[in-house]
Amino acid sequence: MIETLNIFFHVIFLFILNLLPKKFYFLGFSYRENIQIFSNIIIISILLLFSLFNLKLFFIVNFIYFVVCLNLFFLLKDKEIKYFFNENNLVLFFVILILSIYLSVNLKLGWDAQNYWILRYLNFKNELGIENISNLTRPDYPFLGSYIWAIFSETSFLKFEYLGRIYFIYIFCIALKKLVDLTELNFNEKNLIFFFLIVISFNKNLINGYQEILVFSFLIFLSFYIYLLIKNKFNLNIFILSVLTINLLFWLKNEAMIFALILPFILLFFLPKKKILIVMICVFSLIITRYFLYKYFNLEVNLQSGNYDKLDIRSILDLIDFKRVYLVSKFLIFAHFKNLLSFISLFVILLIFINKIKIDKIYKFFILVTIANYLFIFSAYFFSTFPLEFHLKTSADRLLFQSLGSYLILSFIFLKDFLKKNEN
Repeated sequence: MIETLNIFFHVIFLFILNLLPKKFYFLGFSYRENIQIFSNIIIISILLLFSLFNLKLFFIVNFIYFVVCLNLFFLLKDKEIKYFFNENNLVLFFVILILSIYLSVNLKLGWDAQNYWILRYLNFKNELGIENISNLTRPDYPFLGSYIWAIFSETSFLKFEYLGRIYFIYIFCIALKKLVDLTELNFNEKNLIFFFLIVISFNKNLINGYQEILVFSFLIFLSFYIYLLIKNKFNLNIFILSVLTINLLFWLKNEAMIFALILPFILLFFLPKKKILIVMICVFSLIITRYFLYKYFNLEVNLQSGNYDKLDIRSILDLIDFKRVYLVSKFLIFAHFKNLLSFISLFVILLIFINKIKIDKIYKFFILVTIANYLFIFSAYFFSTFPLEFHLKTSADRLLFQSLGSYLILSFIFLKDFLKKNEN
């Protein structure tokens, strides 16, 4: 009973933390609809900065408590507290609460989590700092997910390890809800789709300490902001949030860096010439900053240590054969059966052409993003120097799930346009 109450208050805590006051919200539109995503990006960006300066947990936890108190004060002062209790947030709250209780009775960590991510979690819980990661297994792996995990377990009353993973559930649900809200359906219809998404996508592997759920969620945030950049005139504030989100993805997983780069790279083909240089400078600066910070903290700069290390023209030619094409294709097809959302996404692309929806630049952009993601995933396995079948069996479904966050938004854009078309 005590644990259930702690979970209940911890979920409320996360909600209030991510409702920054209007005066800090610089997007200039739809405060209530976008504040939770906006707050997440700002707060996690601040936490990333804290980690780089190796600030003590005591300071960080008290900073978060201060933000919660500040948010609560302005919610009351601005008479926005009723927003916290509106029907949309209540539905979201109870879904997160139920999934969090499910987590509390399914505590088993996955293999990667046991061998890599929990060690980083303990590293930060024991205040050893980033520099100590070089002494852990896989010093090439980023650390932000484990850092978040450690911080939010420390902000809970009982300070249990799994309570830090409730943030993973929270951000996953926020991301899916954002997609559903794009459809402009009524309250009941939106919730029906939201529940459907939760049922077909949620499983215990998402909450067993792996970082894929964070990559998926932040890619949804990034795809949403880039959608706004393409749909509207280039907005500097939205662009700033896009850059911050890309930066967060750089520090979550190595492959997340590639997924994050695909979106701005393809965006270059859809921007006015004057904006292309700005995007290139910002993205290149993030890459250079990450590289030098890795060197500063004595971390390894590899996509995957032990893999792709000895690739040259000759070894690449040796890898090219039909058997590898068959194996990669087979396991990627199997991976779709573990990710029903990926089936839906591909089916929607088919429907776009069947229904003769006008393929504007938004559709073109996300179709290209989908193709680029599949090409990257296929290439990553095809040129892998690990035992190929084992590599595919243990990771193909998770890699596919991560990438889905980049282009899943297309399904909801199509649904919105399809419904509008039929209304007319």
